[in-house]
Parts: sequence; structure tokens; C-alpha cells
Amino acid sequence: MALAVYTGLSRADIRSLRWDEVDLERRQIRRARKKTGVRLEVELPAPLVRMISDVRTGLGGAEAITSDALVLPDLLSDSGLCKALHRICDRAGVPRGGWLRLRHSFATNLLRSGADLATVGKALGHRPGSLVTTRYIHSDSTALRSAVDRLAAAIEG
Repeated sequence: MALAVYTGLSRADIRSLRWDEVDLERRQIRRARKKTGVRLEVELPAPLVRMISDVRTGLGGAEAITSDALVLPDLLSDSGLCKALHRICDRAGVPRGGWLRLRHSFATNLLRSGADLATVGKALGHRPGSLVTTRYIHSDSTALRSAVDRLAAAIEG
């Protein structure tokens, strides 16, 4: 789940992620998207690097892993990922949601943290200028009110 939350990777991309696509020193995942073939360079935040390092260590370290091995070999089915997500939602006491909700949340949170639309689209693996990116971003009344207040302040000078 952390891969989806921190990177916005799709279910198919996470299921097919191989160790040779993960560069922990550079804190990146570099791969072609499973669905579109668009080249991705996903930046990894420090907490996720630690989690992935722990997984690698648990598997015997980098020397024990073949480069084409799957990072998460136990997640071979969509139903397994969905069941895991539902268990986490149940434990957290939040409504169950689909896997795609994690990608939408990632995009929305990236935008709210100050990223521009082009950066969000690139992070999601969308083609440059794709209108699909805007479908992933959600707003709420608090964000709208804040934007209107900032606009009013700018107008009033």
C-alpha cells in the first residue's frame, strides 16, 4: 500500500515491479508503465526507501535477489491487493475504497503540496498535456474557499 500512497503507481505497475527497476541509492523507480508504455521516473521519499530496503533485507539482501525478480512476488492477483486494501481500511476505520482511489489521492495531495499539473501528470505516467490527469485531481470546499480568499487578497493588494 505504501508504494501506491507514496508514488501513485497503479495496481498493475506495482504487481509487475522488478528489482532491476528500483534504485535505492538514487531513490527512484525507473520503468515503462504497464498500461501505456510511457517511461516513468518515480521519486522515492525516504520513508519508502527504508520500507523497500527492509523488504530487500528480508529477502536476503541485494546479492540474493535476481535483478528480474518481482519486488512483491506475493501480490500476484488483483483480488489479493484489493483484499489487503480492504483490511487496512477496516483497521483504520475508514470506508473501503478501490485501488484507484489511492492514485487519485496521490495526485490530489501532490497538487495540494505545490506541484504543478504537468508534474502531477508526469508522476502518474500520463502523456504530456493529457487531460486524463485532471480527472485524478479532486477539490473540496475548504480548498476552494482558501483559493478564493487568496484571490481576494491579491486583488485588494
